[in-house]
Amino acid sequence: MYPVLIEISHLQVLVVGGGRIASRKLTELIAAGSRPVVIAPKVSEKIREWADAGLVTLKQRDFCSGDTEAFDMVFIATDQPKVNDAVFSELRPGQLVNDTTVASRGNFMNLALVKKRAGTVGITTFGTDPATAKHWKEKINRLLADD
Repeated sequence: MYPVLIEISHLQVLVVGGGRIASRKLTELIAAGSRPVVIAPKVSEKIREWADAGLVTLKQRDFCSGDTEAFDMVFIATDQPKVNDAVFSELRPGQLVNDTTVASRGNFMNLALVKKRAGTVGITTFGTDPATAKHWKEKINRLLADD
């Protein structure tokens, strides 16, 4: 993997899934200036609030063939393996994909970030141990608390 920051405000971003993991991804996407599309039959209250506020476009329904076509970046974030497989099978070369359920199927991953005024620290375990990344993030955040 090659670490890089991407300006996503001009990209078409799709999140398939409406639960806890999708909500966590959406938090960062919205903060980065994206207005993602969310496809899920059920969504968290937070996702519904974002949709009501116009921060995401919500298509509250099952994933359908062709749904990934217009998107530059796709997040697969459901707890339904058949749905995740269907999304993955539709992806075309050049699309950025983050499969939160099978890290090896994605071509990018998110870093855990500690943001401070002076800069940002990125942390990764390359998808192998999110709990450790979270632990390191908390420790670094405490270490840099007085900047």
